[in-house]
Amino acid sequence: MGENSYLVFLNLKMPFISKLFLYLFIICVIVLALFGLYMLPSEHSSDEMKAAYFVLTTSEFEKAVFTYALIGAPIFFALYSFSRIKRRAILTLMEDKVEIDNYKIITSFSISEITSIACNDALRSDGFPKGKMTIDFKDKAGNFTSITLIDYSQSDKLMESLLNYKNIKFFASNFSFNPEVLDN
Repeated sequence: MGENSYLVFLNLKMPFISKLFLYLFIICVIVLALFGLYMLPSEHSSDEMKAAYFVLTTSEFEKAVFTYALIGAPIFFALYSFSRIKRRAILTLMEDKVEIDNYKIITSFSISEITSIACNDALRSDGFPKGKMTIDFKDKAGNFTSITLIDYSQSDKLMESLLNYKNIKFFASNFSFNPEVLDN
């Protein structure tokens, strides 16, 4: 097979922090949806009546919760987006192992450690490729490593190289793909 190298982005996530910001964002959105339902009786009223309805029927605690949700939703969404770090790296495929060098740490997986590989060639809504190939590796410990190919023109060559590995489950998709499918 030989040695093949590809420039990639290593998708680093801080699992606890990313999940925390995502859950806080979801909570804020749910609170805002509940606020919309709460204000539904005043929907066809004038703005002055809506304000009066809000002031007269809402406790101070509820006002604070709605205010924090309104401020928190965009903040937690931005923090969630920034907590998903992408770092340039070099993916090197060898006969017996896969190496990912992010210029600080070299991570090496022997082929016997990798159980599944999932490739996602994302499409736009009109059916044409986005030009973004994402590859997810799952090892025997259940850890995921996700990378995105920088040069989309190398995607066919990369797929051929990955298909040469034996005894590894290989999944390919043309849609937004979630690596949880590798749990099967």
